[in-house]
Amino acid sequence: MYRREFLRMSQTLTKAFVTMTQPLCEAAGLSRPAFTALMYLGDYPEKNTSKDISEHCDIRPSLVSMYIEQMVSQGYVKRQSVPEDRRKVRLILTEKAQTVYRQRNECMQKFIHLIL
Repeated sequence: MYRREFLRMSQTLTKAFVTMTQPLCEAAGLSRPAFTALMYLGDYPEKNTSKDISEHCDIRPSLVSMYIEQMVSQGYVKRQSVPEDRRKVRLILTEKAQTVYRQRNECMQKFIHLIL
């Protein structure tokens, strides 16, 4: 019984946080999955390849490529070649993305304050 209640509560909190950050997502002009990928890059700067995003965010690689292209074209992410492995490309947040990342973190702090 406790497991089911925990899962229900977890889902409710997740939905509430998504709702709270939706205006930020819309203001940035990003789809929810692209926004999630951008926040992942901010949270885990050392995990900065499309493969990392795909595995951690559970997004198909073809869709990750599309979201990365969206973020690059909107100035949120820069691609950086990896000299030791030409097949790899690192994804680096721009200052524009850092601003959105900080705003999301502010939302997160407000959210935590509200639920505690």
